[in-house]
Amino acid sequence: MPAQAIRFWLRAGERSRWRSAVLEAIGHFQRGLEMARGLPDGANQSRQILALLLALGDAQRRTNGQLVNALATCREAAELASAKGAPADLARTALTMQETEIWVGRPTRESLAFLETALERSGEADSPDRSRLLAGLAKALSDLGDTDRAAELLVDAADMARRCGDRQALYGALNRQNTAAIGRGCSASHFAERYRILDEIAALTGEAYDAHDHLAWGLGPAAAYLEMGDGAGFVTALSRFREYSTKHRISTLEWALTSADAMHAILLGEFAEAERLA
Repeated sequence: MPAQAIRFWLRAGERSRWRSAVLEAIGHFQRGLEMARGLPDGANQSRQILALLLALGDAQRRTNGQLVNALATCREAAELASAKGAPADLARTALTMQETEIWVGRPTRESLAFLETALERSGEADSPDRSRLLAGLAKALSDLGDTDRAAELLVDAADMARRCGDRQALYGALNRQNTAAIGRGCSASHFAERYRILDEIAALTGEAYDAHDHLAWGLGPAAAYLEMGDGAGFVTALSRFREYSTKHRISTLEWALTSADAMHAILLGEFAEAERLA
């Protein structure tokens, strides 16, 4: 039966993804999607296609060679979720699209409209999804220069995650708060607040969390410690980052590790090694 085969490919892809066998997972999801597109038109076909697009886009963003494809997949998934009136799926794909745009290295303008729509449809009640959407919208607004509004939304996102008791959503909101502060200048009077956020982030990294997303934030704490002139904190944060990267092999993070190693070499006065790494 086609429906059973589609579910098989979806489950097989999910198992491969959690083993960090990303290319294998992409192949499984693509096979399932091809079969789903061949189903008769109707609600069941749309549900199957959407589930596979969501899984495929998330897998594609985890490898450098598939980032452009990931954007196209996310775009299709977001449009389908919006048309179907599926707010949870729209939230997931809008956030995935935003993360993909970040890895591509461009402002998160395309995902902004989907993030705003998803937030409007998420209701007024506190929820982990709404917290993530607030944090994602804050990132997009920060990219466009509205840093004051972004800062307000990030505080709201973290507070909502705390009220929901969702440590993963809180982890994401705090990391975005930390990232938003990097490179903007910070007086010593604000160090205590930055350390509080960094300590909370460190306490949350032991939670069961998606390895790719954790590593995507991995250098943020290291950069924050470096900005505050805390060499020991920088080395500790970098060590945590390397420990995770060794355990979870994801190609999109290779440049980050090399850049961090080059910066570390500069701090140690090993300029020839820093130049080699650069």
